[in-house]
Amino acid sequence: MIQSIKAFSISIMTVFPKMVRPSAIIVHAGEQDRLQTILRRAILNSKPEVAKNAIDSGAPINRQDLGDVEFKDYHLVRASYFGETKIGEMLIRAGAEVNVSCEHGHTPAMVVSERNNPTLLQSLLRAGADVNRVDVDGLTALMGAAKRADLTSIKMLLRSGAKLDAVDNEGKSALMAVINCWNRAFRPPSPMSYKQSVRKLISASTINLADYKGTTPLMLAASKGLPDIVSLLLDAGADKSMTNHLGQTAFTVAKEQKQAKDELIQRQREIIALLKDIPVKSVKSELSNSRSTKEPSRLSTAIFWNEIEKVRTYIEAGDDLHEIGIMGPLLTQAAIKGKIEIVKLLFAAGVDVHQEYRGETAIDATLWWMQHKQEEADEYTKIMDILV
Repeated sequence: MIQSIKAFSISIMTVFPKMVRPSAIIVHAGEQDRLQTILRRAILNSKPEVAKNAIDSGAPINRQDLGDVEFKDYHLVRASYFGETKIGEMLIRAGAEVNVSCEHGHTPAMVVSERNNPTLLQSLLRAGADVNRVDVDGLTALMGAAKRADLTSIKMLLRSGAKLDAVDNEGKSALMAVINCWNRAFRPPSPMSYKQSVRKLISASTINLADYKGTTPLMLAASKGLPDIVSLLLDAGADKSMTNHLGQTAFTVAKEQKQAKDELIQRQREIIALLKDIPVKSVKSELSNSRSTKEPSRLSTAIFWNEIEKVRTYIEAGDDLHEIGIMGPLLTQAAIKGKIEIVKLLFAAGVDVHQEYRGETAIDATLWWMQHKQEEADEYTKIMDILV
């Protein structure tokens, strides 16, 4: 009987293709489970044709996939997460609900906004995605796009009614998110695009909107060392006299950051002078024999957290001084962070100061870092001049 109904449904779809969607095919529960598994695997393995066949055969597109042990997501959320634009659009055309969410409250629109996928975002918006839904952390799709300074997605979301003054569970707006995204690990594709993203998220209600610690967008830009953004915010009406819960203004935030950079640079200079005075050994350390671990060793971890007594204990216990740690060789790791006492401990224990890693010694790496930190310090000087 079930097979007859299925055959009848297919014949009707063939005669009247616009009246009956593939998702209207009636299949029994066991067959639905099988098709759901096929669809899940098609998404995970980037197989659009397999996904299409599963959808056309009646895979349940609006049922939570409980067969996935780790992620019990809806298929549209999964396709969004893995960047499967074609499959995502297939699901939308087949009638997938666009406002479903995972256990963390992430909707497809939130996921694609944070993953720079404006193509799928556009399809979701046309299908009626709610741009002001929030996840368990209070984050919206606009905040997700702001985190990546994705100007195209930001414009789409604003045109669809995204609220500029929405804040997450920490009181941070999308404007704060776009300012905070600029760091050493992530650089937006172009400074001009980044500034435009910031400008798009400025409004009368967000320019001086502080988070729950009293930090304003201006203070955040000052702390990140972004003089151009500081100027942009001031021109838009940012109040430079506001203080956070520690009593700091944007100026004092920039001043403290510059002092910290200057102190680090001074320690790096002292370390370089110390290392340069050490003569080259007749036999250089054999890097090929150095231990490179996937997980950081206890000595590398102690150096990273500047736990001097633990470093001393591990050195006395005979831990490998020439391993490749969290940030390269242990001496390099300590030197670039200006940890003079640890550098002295390693040297006293017999570390080879001329050990090379990727063609650089600890001195080479520290010189590069010192130049980089000097550039950052100069940016804070510019900000102080702007804010004075």
